[in-house]
Amino acid sequence: MHALYLHNAQCVLGDMLHFAVYDLKQNLEIFYRAFIRSGIATRFGAGEPKYTVGMSGAEMATDHLSIFRNIDE
Repeated sequence: MHALYLHNAQCVLGDMLHFAVYDLKQNLEIFYRAFIRSGIATRFGAGEPKYTVGMSGAEMATDHLSIFRNIDE
């Protein structure tokens, strides 16, 4: 069970980064640093289902960007 959960979470994270870089044209290093600052990385790491299995990578990337933009304002 945990192996399946871990695999799905890894896929979501990879899909998020791929979508951010190739579709949203974000710089990977800047995006990833912002992902950590946004608080989503902590919630993802804690296994919060909303982020590990409840969203696609694209949804998580756009959610992250909206949260990060609010932090910077």
